[in-house]
Amino acid sequence: MKPAVKWPLISGIALTISGAIVGLGGSILSFVRTFSTVAQPGVSAPGTLNTEMSNALISTMIGGLIGALALALLVVALIIHLTASKQSSREDVLLENNV
Repeated sequence: MKPAVKWPLISGIALTISGAIVGLGGSILSFVRTFSTVAQPGVSAPGTLNTEMSNALISTMIGGLIGALALALLVVALIIHLTASKQSSREDVLLENNV
């Protein structure tokens, strides 16, 4: 595999995994903190609940943005790979015709 394809492909795969971990992990942690706040007897703090819910949504958004970047890198790797393979097949045809 050519280095021009390898870098975006590996980066895209790594970002796909890390985006999912950041988004899902951050959301789960924020929801756990939200529900633990709700479960406390006698505590009615809408500000705390709003903060934790906002953190959950922000971490989901960050995970989604990382995933979008990963998708872009994977598309770039695919385009480079297809372009390089098409070019190499053209060169093979030209070599066969010259022989």
